[in-house]
Amino acid sequence: MSSPEQAHRRLEDLYEISKLFASFENVEQTFAPLLDIATRTLPLRSAILMEAEGGRSKTQVWPSEGQDGEGMRAVREHVEAAYAYLVGAVSTESLDVSKPTLGNQTLRDLTAVPRAWDVEGSAARRFIVIPIVVAHRKPFGVLQLEGAQPFDKTDLTFVNAIANQLAIALDRDRAWQRDITRREHAEAGRTHAEAGRTHAEEGRAHAEEGRAHAEEGRAHAQEGRTDAETRGATSERERVIAEAGRSHAEAGRTDAETRGATSERERVIAEAGRTHAEAGRTDAETRGATSERERVIAEVLGEKYHVLAGENARLYQEAQQAVRVREQILAIVSHDLKNPLGSILMTTDAFTRKAVPVERRKGLPQAIGRIQRSAERMLRLIEDLLDFASIEAGRLAIKRRPQDPGSIAQETLASFESVAEEKGLRLTADVEPELPKLFCDGDRILQVLSNLIGNATKATAEGGAVTLRVKARGPDLLFAVSDNGPGISEEDVKHLFERYWRSGEAEYKGTGLGLAIARGIVSAHGGRIWAESELGRGATFFFTIPAADAADVRAGEATSHSYHPRPATEI
Repeated sequence: MSSPEQAHRRLEDLYEISKLFASFENVEQTFAPLLDIATRTLPLRSAILMEAEGGRSKTQVWPSEGQDGEGMRAVREHVEAAYAYLVGAVSTESLDVSKPTLGNQTLRDLTAVPRAWDVEGSAARRFIVIPIVVAHRKPFGVLQLEGAQPFDKTDLTFVNAIANQLAIALDRDRAWQRDITRREHAEAGRTHAEAGRTHAEEGRAHAEEGRAHAEEGRAHAQEGRTDAETRGATSERERVIAEAGRSHAEAGRTDAETRGATSERERVIAEAGRTHAEAGRTDAETRGATSERERVIAEVLGEKYHVLAGENARLYQEAQQAVRVREQILAIVSHDLKNPLGSILMTTDAFTRKAVPVERRKGLPQAIGRIQRSAERMLRLIEDLLDFASIEAGRLAIKRRPQDPGSIAQETLASFESVAEEKGLRLTADVEPELPKLFCDGDRILQVLSNLIGNATKATAEGGAVTLRVKARGPDLLFAVSDNGPGISEEDVKHLFERYWRSGEAEYKGTGLGLAIARGIVSAHGGRIWAESELGRGATFFFTIPAADAADVRAGEATSHSYHPRPATEI
């Protein structure tokens, strides 16, 4: 297969592989059809994927048909050594590698690489090891492919593109699993909170029951006192009668003593009643204290579970927001990269046909131009996504140097001359004379102005006007981009700088990231950005950048910094 034909075939293969990853659910279901596509142009003997999972290293192997166990052991040792080097492990033993599997199958039962190949060339050049990594994070796995022939640079590019898509799919799947876990924890938290409220209600009921017992004990104690006092009064009266009887007759002494013994017995009974009453009061007070303690504990537990439920609900909302943002990014990337990629594929397909008419060859420059414009569109989208990710993470690089504001304004307008000429627009600059220099990243400010003027040229009808003004405003320089287009509604103005937001009335396409990135760049410079508009009367976008003083210029000449952008509420 010739080199152009192979390149075209691999572009088509990558497109099919990207569709597999778009519906990715797990490695077991996706990797076998992926290998079936890859081996059309890439002779493979085996494929091994290692992932870090829960503190262990999970290994999945796809050998070719007829490959012996001894050969596969050598291949596994090769990938384990490479993975240990990538993650900085002391040895392969410290990786805690699990038994190689594919789903629930053992190594003997694994799905084979779709076709067997004869081995050629040096063994060392028949391996490609690609780390599984997303952005600037640490690798969380490695993909090793063993070829039947030594790999070349085009093979490495092809495999690297597959590994990048695999890393994104695995990272997306892990994020989804984390979201599911957060939801489960949130639901469990709600269940615990409800149980806590139930326990609190039961505690309150026990407390009320304890109070009722305490009141009952007090009533018994009062009855005991009354009975004891009554019996005590009766005993005293009988004793007086006995004393009077003793004075009248000796014969009545026996009877009086008998009555006195009876009175003593009744006094003992009265004392026993008082003791019983005191015991009842003590028991009632003890029950009341226990009930109060249970009530306090129940209220504390209820408050604790209420706070926990609120925190779990907040985490659940954050997880839902992260899922929505991820789905928005995927939708933008899949839609906006698909069109230029299709244009590139169709143009390269025309180049690879064997019999190309002479008249078609004359259109070669236009075809190359289409490829270049499509690639530039893809590059702009990728750069926008990277810039926005840097802004969100607080890692946007700003290289400050003294800059002339007039030169920046003229350079921006010059880049839109062809667009203005095509639509018949008037582009003008109104720069106040003798302005101080800006101490800023010139490329970033050009990026902001290009976004604002680009939006203005898209929104303004043929024959309209776009004006860029620059003037001093206290310690800042004020930039203003105005157009006489259809204007923006008051409600839409409130959402202009939100990420991924697009007005339903917008007549041109975009990712919804441009103004959010512009806000991040201006905020990183310590400035502000806002918009003013009325429907039917055009729109004006303003932003300020602090002017440079001599101290700033001396301290920050040719230096670079990373800034955390201001919150959106300050814009």
